[in-house]
Amino acid sequence: MADATLSFELFKIAGIFAKKTVEKIWREHFKVHWDDISLNGELTLTGLNIMLQRAATLHAEHLGFGFSQTSVHNASWVLFRINLEIISMPHWQEMVLVETWPRVVQGLAAFRDFKVTNSQGDIICKATSEWFIIDLTSRRPQRIDKYVDVEAYTSTDQSLTRELPHISRNPDYQTLFEVTPKYSDMDMNGHTNARKYFDWLTDAMYFNHLKTMPKFVQLTYFSECKLGERIDIQYNTSVKGMYRGQKTADDKTAFVALVEM
Repeated sequence: MADATLSFELFKIAGIFAKKTVEKIWREHFKVHWDDISLNGELTLTGLNIMLQRAATLHAEHLGFGFSQTSVHNASWVLFRINLEIISMPHWQEMVLVETWPRVVQGLAAFRDFKVTNSQGDIICKATSEWFIIDLTSRRPQRIDKYVDVEAYTSTDQSLTRELPHISRNPDYQTLFEVTPKYSDMDMNGHTNARKYFDWLTDAMYFNHLKTMPKFVQLTYFSECKLGERIDIQYNTSVKGMYRGQKTADDKTAFVALVEM
């Protein structure tokens, strides 16, 4: 009996030491692959955002409040806004390091920051993002502390310190082209994957003869786009660098983007 008790105590001790180390800052290396690059051989905006979202997803899962946990409560994280300050873009076959951490919770929004460095250790991109948790039935934002304790892992380190622009309500838009989300554009939440918006924005910039990488991008997701909805991709004729996606069926704004070259 004594041997069994000792074995149980040793098992508990081993379990304590086997517990994973909580990483408050997540570090993930990515290689720039052929399908991540544009005509000029640089990482695309879409490719960059895929890297950021993958790092964010992995970190949330590691901390215990990712989709695996929220889905149990019929809820999910959704990206509301992302701000990107781009210093330079890596090229094909280069390696980059994405670092990310939860920064603060304000109201219904949880902020997550990012820093991207190249293989020489130079910072090439800084970003901040805002996320909501939505109920998957009502599609409405919920109180975050109802589901997870994000604030236990937040950091005061703010990656992007520049003053962020406010979205203009100027209504002067002109349509460049239209898109219709297809089955392959959908994610598990039943709406268009966030990265597709960057495809549409990139095409709109090219349509407007903006072929160089912007220095700053702010993209705000206002209304989810579902399978088969037609969306007009437009640019503002009065506000420089302002684009939006407008859903034609209900005239709701899907997204607004501000671009600085």
